[in-house]
Amino acid sequence: MGSGQLPRHRDAPSADDPDRAELCVPPASVVADPDSTVDTRPLYQSDPVDVDGYRLVSRLGVGGMADVFYAVAPTGEPVAVKLLRNVDGVAEACLREFLLASAVDPDCTAPALGHGVSTAGAYLVTAHLPGYRSGATLVGGPPPAQRLWTLGGVLARTLAAIHDKGIVHCDVKPANLLVRDDDVRIIDFGIARYVGERCGVDGIVQYSRGWAAPEQLRTGPATRAVDVFAWGCLLAYLACGVHPFASRSEQEWILRVQSAQPDLFGLPAGLDELILRALARDPGDRPSAGELVSICRTRGV
Repeated sequence: MGSGQLPRHRDAPSADDPDRAELCVPPASVVADPDSTVDTRPLYQSDPVDVDGYRLVSRLGVGGMADVFYAVAPTGEPVAVKLLRNVDGVAEACLREFLLASAVDPDCTAPALGHGVSTAGAYLVTAHLPGYRSGATLVGGPPPAQRLWTLGGVLARTLAAIHDKGIVHCDVKPANLLVRDDDVRIIDFGIARYVGERCGVDGIVQYSRGWAAPEQLRTGPATRAVDVFAWGCLLAYLACGVHPFASRSEQEWILRVQSAQPDLFGLPAGLDELILRALARDPGDRPSAGELVSICRTRGV
């Protein structure tokens, strides 16, 4: 792909097309406290009220590829139900996401509980995690430097555990994090890949605008370094409130990610150097998630 050419692109789930300079993707797949007025919304009139015995109570997120609902299982257990759009191959995509999410350690994510195809469409069921909030709620005033080191280390630890299973998430962003105190989990394995698989389907790139690595935009092989790049973008954004590749259009963002230096002005000393390494254009120049854990643990105490 030429440097001025937009890739063929299918959005990863996100609530809206974020046409904003900071490229902040709003909450999409939020599995949080159903009593929270921040994360839940009433059902639409067109929404189903039952999906194979799961009673839908409220909306947790709206995405380009799926909607996520707070629901009650036939057993009475609170769960999250992700209802995928009816497109070609949706049942296979749902099964694949279930298998990927099931392969990671349960304490890294909202554990996958089941999947199926109903009259409403293909669906994935995950555990509901009381007390966890969407990582999108972290966006606001910059946290203290020590808190940034701690969050960075905990997120890197979760990534390292996922990477140990041979899986690359490929969609690390605030809306796909669940946070409670010093625990950070990663949800939504809808565009995840096994290490070495191409970052796309049939030549179509799948990514969330603002959080993809340069090689991901070229549908290159998925490596663990893809998630490290997103880690760097996310930490920089939390620290400064401005995306390191802030742009006013998708094409401008693509060009900046592929050729420009990130804007890390205002980052705490030391963290700026680490994030710069994480945002290296060459995946081989980025630290591993395990290295990030070690460095952040030293600085975050």
